[in-house]
Amino acid sequence: MLWVYQSAHYAVGISVCSLCCGYISLLTMLWLYQSAHYAVGISVCSLCCGYISLLTMLWVYQSAHYAVGISVCSLCCGYISLLTMLWVYQSAHYAVGISVCSLCCGYISLLTMLWLYQSAHYAVGISVCSLCCGYISLLTMLWVYQSAHYAVGISVCSLCCGYISLLTMLWLYQSAHYAVGISVCSLCCGYISLLTMLWVHQSAHYAVVISVCSLCCGYISLLTMLWVYQSAHYAVGISVCSLCCGYISLLPMLWVYQSAHYAVGILVCSLCCGYIILLTMLWVYQSAHYAVVISVCSLCCGYISLLTMLWLYQSAHYAVGISVCSLCCGYISLLTMLWVYQSAPYAVGISVCSLCCGHISLLTMLWVYQSAHYAVVISVCSLCCGYISLLTMLWVYQSAHYAVGISVCSLCCGYISLLTMLWVYQSAHYAVGISVCSLCCGYISLLTMLWVYQSAHYAVGISVCSLCCGYISLLTMLWVYQSAHYAVGISVCSLCFESVSLLTIL
Repeated sequence: MLWVYQSAHYAVGISVCSLCCGYISLLTMLWLYQSAHYAVGISVCSLCCGYISLLTMLWVYQSAHYAVGISVCSLCCGYISLLTMLWVYQSAHYAVGISVCSLCCGYISLLTMLWLYQSAHYAVGISVCSLCCGYISLLTMLWVYQSAHYAVGISVCSLCCGYISLLTMLWLYQSAHYAVGISVCSLCCGYISLLTMLWVHQSAHYAVVISVCSLCCGYISLLTMLWVYQSAHYAVGISVCSLCCGYISLLPMLWVYQSAHYAVGILVCSLCCGYIILLTMLWVYQSAHYAVVISVCSLCCGYISLLTMLWLYQSAHYAVGISVCSLCCGYISLLTMLWVYQSAPYAVGISVCSLCCGHISLLTMLWVYQSAHYAVVISVCSLCCGYISLLTMLWVYQSAHYAVGISVCSLCCGYISLLTMLWVYQSAHYAVGISVCSLCCGYISLLTMLWVYQSAHYAVGISVCSLCCGYISLLTMLWVYQSAHYAVGISVCSLCFESVSLLTIL
């Protein structure tokens, strides 16, 4: 793990995790260095089976409108891994792209991704992946950034078992204060059902894209990617999760860069082949009004690891918090990630929970956009054991002082998955609340999340509870900040294995 250094315009960090084929592969990623017009960063590393992998890294220099870089990683011990990564940074109306591929078992998987330059109102990017060894994951990512009233899109595809899944992507148009988009799910060969959900919000200085969800072949392949880019004082975040074909690889990665009062965070988790390796790295630097927290956890092979991570970033009008919990022992792996970015009219929050033991994979994602009179919430829940995939999306329109929304419930195949979401937004001194419940497969999985943000004299609270399969895991996080007559509190509780958990939030 490499720490992240940040000056006015850049940050550098290396975080790593990647697994495969019963052997452990270590992926090290080097963050980009950026000055006025360019950025540089490519890193790749892969280790396995007691042998040392050789990392060769090619830096990329970028002039005003472009950059290209390729890094290559080779591993020994007869298991060769080739990583080709293209990083493109562009100023003005520009785009940034990173592509990464790791491979295993004597076969070579090459992922090459090319980003496209964007003019005033459009952008297009296509990535390319080659498959290998029948247990392949294909990542296709499209990143689109547009100015003023247009859209940004990222599309992601993950597949396996020698069959190719088809990715269909929906572009989003955005007017001044809003944007909504949902990508399409394509199924193929009786194995893969890929649901990619694209949520894009852009205002003058930023864009946010979230792409989520992939199931296949009785097993779960889950890809969640969050890419947040903001010009001027900006931020970038990426979260990626992928599970597939009995060999589960989960990689949630969050990178956040912000100038002035800024922060950088990387969260990386990878699970596979019955052995779980979790690497979580959070690097937060905060000046003036904010804090720094670093939490790192790595576990594997039937042992339980609990990681609770809180990252709070606050400037005048916003805050950022991340809470991550992971439990496993061959039964439950729970990842909860909250990313909250707020400027004057809006807020963004993401909560992600993933449980596995071959039965349940639950992803809950909350995206909240707020302008004067409305809010937008997207909640995504996916439970399976080869049965249920539930996507629930709730729009919330709010007048001056109130808003209420209820998300949808979907049940199927004798296994019940219930998602109920309440979103409450209020202007001035307002509050936001979200409640999510999910039940499945005769077992109860309950996720309750309370998010409260208030402008001026404000507060933020998050409560998350997840129960499943007779094993209870409860993560409760409360963060409350208020100016003037204010209070700050954080409460985190985690119980499991049929223990009873009590959550009290004041």
